[in-house]
Amino acid sequence: MGGFKKYDRPDGVAYTMNSLGSIYYTLGEKEMAASYYDQSSEIFLKRNDSLGLAVYYANVNKILLEEGKDDLARTQLKKAVRIFEKYHSYENEIIAIMFLGDLEIHAGNTAFAREYLDRAYKKSKDYFKNKIFQGHILLHYGHLYKDQKQTDKAIEYYHKGINIAGDAHIDQIALKQLSDLYIAQKKYEKGNYYLAKYYQVSDSLKGATVKSEIEGIRWNSEIKEQKYKNQLLNIQYEIEKQKRLNQTKTSIIIIFAVVGAIVVVSLLYRNKKRAFYISELEKKGLLEKIKSDEKIKKMHQEKYEYELDKKNQELVAINVLLLSKNQFLAEIEKVLEHNKNIGEIENELKKAIRKLNIQEKGWEQFKSAFEKVHPLFFKTIQTEYPQLSKTEIRICSYIKINMSNQEIAALLNIEYRSVIVARSRIRKKLNLKQNEELDELIKLW
Repeated sequence: MGGFKKYDRPDGVAYTMNSLGSIYYTLGEKEMAASYYDQSSEIFLKRNDSLGLAVYYANVNKILLEEGKDDLARTQLKKAVRIFEKYHSYENEIIAIMFLGDLEIHAGNTAFAREYLDRAYKKSKDYFKNKIFQGHILLHYGHLYKDQKQTDKAIEYYHKGINIAGDAHIDQIALKQLSDLYIAQKKYEKGNYYLAKYYQVSDSLKGATVKSEIEGIRWNSEIKEQKYKNQLLNIQYEIEKQKRLNQTKTSIIIIFAVVGAIVVVSLLYRNKKRAFYISELEKKGLLEKIKSDEKIKKMHQEKYEYELDKKNQELVAINVLLLSKNQFLAEIEKVLEHNKNIGEIENELKKAIRKLNIQEKGWEQFKSAFEKVHPLFFKTIQTEYPQLSKTEIRICSYIKINMSNQEIAALLNIEYRSVIVARSRIRKKLNLKQNEELDELIKLW
């Protein structure tokens, strides 16, 4: 009952090797068993055969246990159970679970062992009508109770298992364990009976006929393995042949591609050279045109700067006249203020002077000259900032031509402080932030 179900494959070499490993293990030839297990696992790995690997994991666990590699055996058996469960291989799954139970008995973990055996027994009842599986699991319960030193229970389960499984599927280990239990109870007749039965089964497995059959299987397996290797060699030869053919084709394609690329590059070089010559001629003509345009532009710029300078001089002259006029009128006011005897004449004269100060003749003359230099200035102010008064617009125009606050105060005949207040009022109407310069904004208009 220790063997796993074989799956059909084109040659079955790996599965045959795995079966041989199990047979040699039963015969006590551990080295031969390990060798066949390892060979089967290599083929399973190459083919990425997860079911085959699961069979290998389950069968090799007995050797791992004897080598003291309990943790590795446990890990591989759990993998095997998961794979069998995934592919609905119920028979193999139950056997692997039983092996996990045996492993835990060997490790002294009786609680885990019982859990695995209960799980295996339930699955055997769910999936199989044949009770042979159940009988075999009962034998494993016998192992568990023997390990727990529950002699009577162990004997009971060994008998149940033997009766259900029958002679065809009898477990020689169970026979030996049952014999030992009876002898320990000094029931020598029964002990000798099961011991004789144990040797009978053991001899039948190690007999000449069985060994001959095993050798036949082994040679058949080696012949199949050789065929498998020959097939691999033929496949590798065909692959190499195809690879060389592909390399030849690739080399020819590369040669044609290189020759084609050389021709294309040569044609492109000639065309590029011709295009470069034409480009040089065009560039030369373009450079001469650029030089000519720059010269004309420079002349226009010089003319514009000359005219702008002339207009600025005119504006300055007008402002100087206005400033002189206002200074003159201011002097008259001072004289009249010091002469207290004039009376009403003094008041009338002051009124006339104030009227003279606010007359628009000088401003209109300045505005006319200013618009020639800055034609869009007043239009921009009236469109974008209609909230500015006439006096504020005048102050903005004076700022535009870089007049200082002192000069603006003298020109408008007002206090210096009044100019500062007026500038502040303009800033508020223009919604300027603290870090924004009024002069810079006005110069952009």
